[in-house]
Amino acid sequence: MSEIIGRATYANGERQIFTDPEEFIKTVQEELPYSAATWVVINADGEIPKAINDIYQEFYSEWLPCSGYKLSGLPIFECYMQENHQEVWIAVEKA
Repeated sequence: MSEIIGRATYANGERQIFTDPEEFIKTVQEELPYSAATWVVINADGEIPKAINDIYQEFYSEWLPCSGYKLSGLPIFECYMQENHQEVWIAVEKA
């Protein structure tokens, strides 16, 4: 079985699993046509859900208030990868 590199769930309930990185990137770019943004990318390595919950707690209570940035209003992306490695992508803009 090929390694899963991405999953998508669409508004109509359809789900898609990706094993080809190029196909995944092309689909994301077509389905999520957001303008350019500054993204905070946080590694959330560890057991789920604790690792993800800890990242949000730290981001909202410590990093964001002291950063000089505010949320940009774009969706937050959570990327779940192999071996308890996750990333959280949060779009920000200057406050």
